[in-house]
Amino acid sequence: MAIEGTLPAVFKVLPPTTFTAAGGTVGRVLVDQQPAAPGATPPLYGGATLIDLTATSSDATARDLMLYTASVSTVVGSASTGAAAVTIQTITRVSGDFIADGWRAGALLMLFAPANAAPQAAEGVLAIVTGVASQTLTVSGTPFSAVGSLTAGTRICQLAPRFRATIPASAGSDGLSASVGLLNHVRDGALIRSELKLDAGTLLVAAPVAAISALPTWLSLSPVVALY
Repeated sequence: MAIEGTLPAVFKVLPPTTFTAAGGTVGRVLVDQQPAAPGATPPLYGGATLIDLTATSSDATARDLMLYTASVSTVVGSASTGAAAVTIQTITRVSGDFIADGWRAGALLMLFAPANAAPQAAEGVLAIVTGVASQTLTVSGTPFSAVGSLTAGTRICQLAPRFRATIPASAGSDGLSASVGLLNHVRDGALIRSELKLDAGTLLVAAPVAAISALPTWLSLSPVVALY
């Protein structure tokens, strides 16, 4: 009996994402948005499933990482948003409505440049939304050290924490210990722990809980996805 369903069309090893001391606790995108590509061979409908995620570290100190899924709620420069800017405590827009975009006090927020674009100075900084008005988001404290206009295409994302993982000292780099597989992690609250599904508007993000040790120390994450 035939069973209808959407099956993975392409398996893809993504470039590794590497953290060093210079980045502090700034978050970085591990798996970016995977848009639909109906004209591709085979056609893609958008979204991905994370099927492998491995952490390797040269840091002699064990380091914790937080993993988040990040939903793109507002895109700077879109027809409904217009231009936007960031101060040390606010994000403002000239048109559109943050409330209509689904922003609420208490949301976790990060900014990310458009896919494949150079990072912006304010991006990857975790902020907590404390106030929402039609054209202004106010966040707790003063997390943004870089201020000014945001590049068109900047994605203002709401984050959902997935889990916190400890990467042992020198995991996979000292010839004695193995790299760490982060899927099927015991602290992942997902009902299905062997995979993580991301729709076309969702990114997978990681951030060190504390800065990596001084260069040349590094911590690297290597994801593999199935595209739909």
